[in-house]
Amino acid sequence: MVTTAIDRDNVELVKILLDFGIQIRDIKNMLPMNFSVTDKEVHATIDNMKDGKMVQSVLVSNEPLYVNHFHSIFDSI
Repeated sequence: MVTTAIDRDNVELVKILLDFGIQIRDIKNMLPMNFSVTDKEVHATIDNMKDGKMVQSVLVSNEPLYVNHFHSIFDSI
């Protein structure tokens, strides 16, 4: 599961991820954060990834409280 703002710069990547069966949520009015979450792990960043910029810092956690929290955010979107 991935959350991000979908725009013309990343629409092709989004299509590829959808083809792999990854659930994606387009967020327009959320904190400037992108995250992905699985059953076991969460990855989150506040880095601006516009214009193909790479992530410079990322939070990675397998702490069940974080995983459950980000699952609930994803489900509410």
